[in-house]
Amino acid sequence: KLASVARPFQTAMLAVGTVLAAATTWGDIFYVSPTGTNTAAFTRTDPGDLRTAINTKTSSTRTSWDNGDVVCLLPGTYDFSEWSSAGDLLTCNKPYLTVRSDDGKPETCVILGRGDDVRISEDGLTTNTPPLLRAFYLTKNTRIIGLTVTHFYCQDNGAAVCGYTKTPYELRDCVFGGNRTTG
Repeated sequence: KLASVARPFQTAMLAVGTVLAAATTWGDIFYVSPTGTNTAAFTRTDPGDLRTAINTKTSSTRTSWDNGDVVCLLPGTYDFSEWSSAGDLLTCNKPYLTVRSDDGKPETCVILGRGDDVRISEDGLTTNTPPLLRAFYLTKNTRIIGLTVTHFYCQDNGAAVCGYTKTPYELRDCVFGGNRTTG
């Protein structure tokens, strides 16, 4: 008797599950590594580079955290210490974007900036003042999870992360240290 009562319930739950699965659109996962390139497949076995993943690969049509894209950083140091341009290194302008370390451990995934040290040439004739460089500029809903962001130098509004006015963002399990603003 119990089996005959359970059968219609199981069939109804299967139908509901099928409808829910069909209505859900999951975002893409883009894998990156410190040695990745912009021509990679952005998979775990062929990871791409961080800037390309955030700036061009992610979608601008996501509508919730449930279908947002993920940029997954494989362990290592993402070294931007020789970067010579001023501005924002990573502009997150795609809605519901998650930028996270693969293993969730900030100590294994470091984004390294140039810092604020003035470099003088060996002959003492050239002074190289560091460019003002912010790590993350968030213009849409963004989550940053499990990263260490260090040695960034910016004029104002946050050297490591700056969120655009009224833009919700989440920073979780991250380490921010050694960053400096001039303002």
